[in-house]
Amino acid sequence: RTWFFLDTLSRTEGYIPSNRYEYDAVGPELPFYPPKLANLSMSERLMEYLEVNPETVAPYTPASSTEATLRPVPEAMELLPHL
Repeated sequence: RTWFFLDTLSRTEGYIPSNRYEYDAVGPELPFYPPKLANLSMSERLMEYLEVNPETVAPYTPASSTEATLRPVPEAMELLPHL
């Protein structure tokens, strides 16, 4: 949940640009600038996310379930174990 949340922050400038109030709230507490991670591989992003204490972002993670949508391409298969 923590890593998924951090990944959504990293993609505020990505495929569908968005402004997120969570980013403004938790961004200054993170040891990295999330949009700079958007073009890194998943494993590189995960290494950055592991530096964050889950308690730091817990107040900002959604209480409801989160839905993920993948493109129907073979490359998306590698993401399925993480959802």
